[in-house]
Amino acid sequence: MSSCDPVVLNYENSLLRQSDIELLTAPNWLNDNIIAFWFEYLENDVYKDHKKTLGFVCPQVVQYLKFGLPEDVKSTIEGLELDKKQYILFPVNDCRAQTVPGGTHWSLLAYNASENLFEHYDSYPGSCNLPVAESLAKILAMFLRNSLKGGQPPIIQEMPCTQQMNTYDCGMHVICNAEGLCKKYISKDKRPLTEIVPSSVIARSRESLKDIIYSLRK
Repeated sequence: MSSCDPVVLNYENSLLRQSDIELLTAPNWLNDNIIAFWFEYLENDVYKDHKKTLGFVCPQVVQYLKFGLPEDVKSTIEGLELDKKQYILFPVNDCRAQTVPGGTHWSLLAYNASENLFEHYDSYPGSCNLPVAESLAKILAMFLRNSLKGGQPPIIQEMPCTQQMNTYDCGMHVICNAEGLCKKYISKDKRPLTEIVPSSVIARSRESLKDIIYSLRK
């Protein structure tokens, strides 16, 4: 297996093989491994000085949270200290099985603790992942920061973002939007946006991501 699909990068908790890297060539869909790597990179490199504020949850854990029992969800959130974070990002996939990879679409759910607000960013016209995001938000709401203070339940709001121009770039939109939202949050930029990252940047990001991955090889 290793000789047919060699490891390209072992970074923090992420392991990327050649087959994962090949998905960065259009028109492939991104898988859990690529998105998990990017969230690890944001947490441990780009925003390493903001670990007390920002939370990044990998796709595999999000999938577990979607189907976990309340006590398991609670222990996972406490273990990751998500109940202490101010802004948390969750990549959402429409896969309906807990332990089997799959699904056809990625979107991004963010929890803003200071506003007790779930923000959903869906790059596909019609926000097809909204029902999945709403279901996840309701599960998370029982255990996240402001929900534990006896106040109103969090609001779940569909947010504007750049729409994809094809059927395969949803994962790249999640990756680009995640970084763009972190920049916006850290800079305290309150301006409403119709796009977080322009489509021209997203179009170049597959190659940029490859460059980052290869630059981290030791």
